[in-house]
Amino acid sequence: MNRGEIEEKGSKLKWFQCIDLPCDDGGVYVTPGELDSGHCSEGAATQRFGIPHSLEGKSVLDIGSNDGYFSFLAEKRGAREVFAIDVNQGGGDNIRCFNLAKEALNSRVNFMEGDILETVVAVRWDVVFFFGVLY
Repeated sequence: MNRGEIEEKGSKLKWFQCIDLPCDDGGVYVTPGELDSGHCSEGAATQRFGIPHSLEGKSVLDIGSNDGYFSFLAEKRGAREVFAIDVNQGGGDNIRCFNLAKEALNSRVNFMEGDILETVVAVRWDVVFFFGVLY
């Protein structure tokens, strides 16, 4: 996607996470997330959240994925399958944000809106993310 398309679509959405979206011109559009960009960064993912640098060949379930930052990171780090799940929040923007990021990243990550107990409990996952779900 070109930068204009991404900015036009992205500026109309309420982003929670900052996600770097590549543009056709070689540049990057950083989504204006509510979280500071340090929260959604390679360093924080590894040091704060303990996500390994390599997820090569792993299946990953991201519960409470929101806009999908950690789901897309898992794919970038080599996960063979990534499944993101979250409830509809922010007036539905997290789903629209996820879909725009997925398109811009040319991602294969799957997203499902809903309750974890009703969808994927029968599947075995190598890695499960559960960030920001229980408070």
